[in-house]
Amino acid sequence: MAFNLEDYETVEERLAKFWKEYPDGRIETELIEATSNRFIVYSKIFRTEADAKAWATGLAFETVSDRGVNSTSALENAESSSIGIVCGRTVLTFSARVVCISGVCVACIAVYAYVCCDVFS
Repeated sequence: MAFNLEDYETVEERLAKFWKEYPDGRIETELIEATSNRFIVYSKIFRTEADAKAWATGLAFETVSDRGVNSTSALENAESSSIGIVCGRTVLTFSARVVCISGVCVACIAVYAYVCCDVFS
């Protein structure tokens, strides 16, 4: 399957769908690892504020770089990617071609492939 950016929803679009469908929902993020060169973020999405069990979960990582957006914003990109992944695993947006794309961070495509490579098989 060839990659086509036009086929994918941004994290912002996924979040808008989630909040429209589940206005009482919640998303939790947790910083799993923070080192001088890498951040790993774990996200959970819940349909309601009262739900004890997450509807879906997701992990993402970003590596700090010398230049580009990850030279200053690797943590933010990891969290955004993780949220995009968890939203993409719900029935609102899930398909065989879901990839986390943010307007700023195209690098998160590799993160999603790493975290959820079974989607591409």
